[in-house]
Amino acid sequence: MAADRKGNKGGKGMAHTSGVREIERDGFLERIRARLRGLSFVEEQALLRSVDELVSQYTADHESDEERQLWIRNEERKAVGRRELMSGCLTFEEAAELLELSSHALRMRINRGKIISLRDGSDHFIPRWQFDLSASDRMVKGLDRVLKAMESASSDEMKILWLSRPWGGFEGLKPIDVLRSGRVDEVIEFAQSLGGGHE
Repeated sequence: MAADRKGNKGGKGMAHTSGVREIERDGFLERIRARLRGLSFVEEQALLRSVDELVSQYTADHESDEERQLWIRNEERKAVGRRELMSGCLTFEEAAELLELSSHALRMRINRGKIISLRDGSDHFIPRWQFDLSASDRMVKGLDRVLKAMESASSDEMKILWLSRPWGGFEGLKPIDVLRSGRVDEVIEFAQSLGGGHE
């Protein structure tokens, strides 16, 4: 019985330590996000230096130095990747002005999945490439159908990444550029395989 109590106590202690680590890690990530806000794309190197400064403040007890460094490098890559995504985006206000929509109308389109946005806290960053100002609704033709086909994708960030980066399935072209060229059904077909959605 004593051994059981000791074991249970040890288990609780490990759970507590794990919980503390998660809290510390969340705090570390929030400080990275705070440093991201307001930076321009050309300040990427300054961003990396900022991350390194935060690393020195991070004192969570990871199992090994190797694991700690691997986690840190991964967070650096994710932070820079997110910054790259945001560099081609409009603010909520800029998008509303470009589309000549009220704030309410733009928010409704985002909520309905007609316009895709990257969230950073309470702010929206909206990729400019989804707009075609020559179209009557100012949207790239077929994009709404592609987004519906990807409705089960894990996040809007995943959708933005897939649409805006060169992909082997389209001879190295970006899916959004393939969509602009009029190959709507092809893009939808691939989008369905990724997102598990339907038209």
